[in-house]
Amino acid sequence: MFLNNPIDSSFLYRGVCDSQYELLPGVFRKQTDRAGSHHIVNGKYLAWVKEKDLLLSFIHEASGILSLAPVDLGRWAEYAQHYGVPTRFLDWSSNPLVALYFACRDNASCNGTVWLLHKTNYKKFLKKFGGYSTTQNK
Repeated sequence: MFLNNPIDSSFLYRGVCDSQYELLPGVFRKQTDRAGSHHIVNGKYLAWVKEKDLLLSFIHEASGILSLAPVDLGRWAEYAQHYGVPTRFLDWSSNPLVALYFACRDNASCNGTVWLLHKTNYKKFLKKFGGYSTTQNK
């Protein structure tokens, strides 16, 4: 074990390029479009039917490239997240430098943010309030 190893920590990190962004998965985010001088807020990904349709569309398009079981929707959703499809997942890293990279990479005109999640406290919270089982994600 290395001393001061940045990934040997009890925290998980998430970097976002704009400090105004909420800690919300892409499928639940509202999109704001511009039409001339007007801003149009679109909550297009808020319905389960639409979320399921997004995932099924991804499966249809990617099934010739990826060899995953059609019934393994969780695994398909992981790949969909990786390829930019809005999902209910948030990417976290055990390395703070990875989070810092994502906080700085996209928008130089905004202040980025790195979120921290204490793993042990989160597991205790889930166990008490969220139905966390000791057999899940140790």
